[in-house]
Amino acid sequence: MTSNLNRTRLFTALGLAALASSSLAGGGSPLLSYTRILVTWNTQLFPQAGSLKLVAGEARREEPSFFAPTHFRLLLQAAPSAYGIETELNIYPLADLLHQYPETTDGSVRQQIQKLRSLIAKPATLNTADVFHLPAVEVVNSSLTVASARKSLSTASLSGVRYLGTFSQDVSRFANTDVRYLFQGLSRDGQYLITLNASFAGNKLPSRSALEAQGYDVAPQPNGTAADQARYERAVKAYFQQTAQILSESGTAPEVRRLDQLVLSLKFN
Repeated sequence: MTSNLNRTRLFTALGLAALASSSLAGGGSPLLSYTRILVTWNTQLFPQAGSLKLVAGEARREEPSFFAPTHFRLLLQAAPSAYGIETELNIYPLADLLHQYPETTDGSVRQQIQKLRSLIAKPATLNTADVFHLPAVEVVNSSLTVASARKSLSTASLSGVRYLGTFSQDVSRFANTDVRYLFQGLSRDGQYLITLNASFAGNKLPSRSALEAQGYDVAPQPNGTAADQARYERAVKAYFQQTAQILSESGTAPEVRRLDQLVLSLKFN
């Protein structure tokens, strides 16, 4: 039986859906995909979570940020530290997202959606896919460097992929607070992109304070010769492989399982 708390949130989601479709009737971008959406989830997994909210879209600007169209957002948990991120679920109308980001260049939103579709169609390729074949639609101004603990998550309502990953702008050692849990999926009707992002510090990477004492360099910087450059690249590759193994061992951690369960509990009607 649906709990009172869960039922309240069901009605909230439905009410917001009606608001989204009616509030734009007089102008602005049409959001036809919001009509009659009903979202449910297991509230016991994150009892401190707020309610599903409608977030107004932002016009794109010339700066390295992700400017989402109007969408639903569920804040599940505050950021665990100054270096962490909030645990949040976002539900984007896919047509509006692709209208906002029409480019087809490498790394574009449209290209990443295609990568996601390919992995959903052939989930067996998930574990062998290079990191640049894994979707991270909302991440800008940094690159996915290491990804591990990859898994397909699929229900009658959605299908997608999850992984633990580290993102960076340069080559340096990672602290445990640099690791994120990411789920990227599509609703079964193809109308929505569903993402879940969370900090995951429950891994065996060193703390930030330990790295500050030891230094962030993966290896001594190359001296300019081809041989030393090759030595540096081997060291970086070995470090990334070691990091991937550490993250792989975290794939069944309680917090990862809880986030997976949240994804699997989502239902769209």
